[in-house]
Amino acid sequence: MSEPGWPASEIAAYVVRELGLKRGAVWIDTAVDFSIAVTEYFMDALDHYGGETVLEDYFELSMKDFSSMAICLKEYQDRGEVDFVYVGPVPDNCGLVARQLRESGVTIPIFGEDGFDTPLLVEIGGEAAEGVAFATHVSLEDPDETVRKFLSDYESMFGIVPGNAFAALGYDALGLVAKAIELAGSGSPAKIPEGLAQISYFEGVSGIISYNDGSKIPDKSVSIIQVENGEFRTVKQMIPEYLPGPAIAE
Repeated sequence: MSEPGWPASEIAAYVVRELGLKRGAVWIDTAVDFSIAVTEYFMDALDHYGGETVLEDYFELSMKDFSSMAICLKEYQDRGEVDFVYVGPVPDNCGLVARQLRESGVTIPIFGEDGFDTPLLVEIGGEAAEGVAFATHVSLEDPDETVRKFLSDYESMFGIVPGNAFAALGYDALGLVAKAIELAGSGSPAKIPEGLAQISYFEGVSGIISYNDGSKIPDKSVSIIQVENGEFRTVKQMIPEYLPGPAIAE
């Protein structure tokens, strides 16, 4: 159910349309297929919304020193050639990247996608995480009754609260399968897609989910989260209106 094009395309829309930022630097983790995919989505969507990628830089999962990349980015910043940086890291290094960017004098906004959806962003990034914004499938800080009940039930069952939105996404995925079986009248694997195609308004923890016009990619909301005072705060709910070409590739 998770579609990497959603968060990446919506953070691009947010950056350009809501904040008026257009010239981006993009950092790509070449050792992680997820990072390669989301940064491609982001750059495609950025171009679609009227922005441009002026700098691409590359790192690998095992790296711990991003200072040379940060220095290069600062030079672009100081020349007024770049408005923001979009980073495609995994949870293990997002806080470290934010911290080293700020320590190197990079002051432009930092954006990302659900790889930033982890307490490690603040735990490792500290003050450098302030203002970092990313897109994910749902904010677990949302006061919505459905989200609060999910968190309560999750904690009752496992003794801990989920660390990010992926627990809610997995819960909704199983809920969608159950609903599809109900609508299809059969649990046969061949029938489940027929049931999914009939779902037009599924109230999930991660938002309202619908399968429209025969698409196998559901429509659902995306949350834009920003770090404020060391906590994640939802600043915008967005409904995807554009997915770059790779989003529909098998």
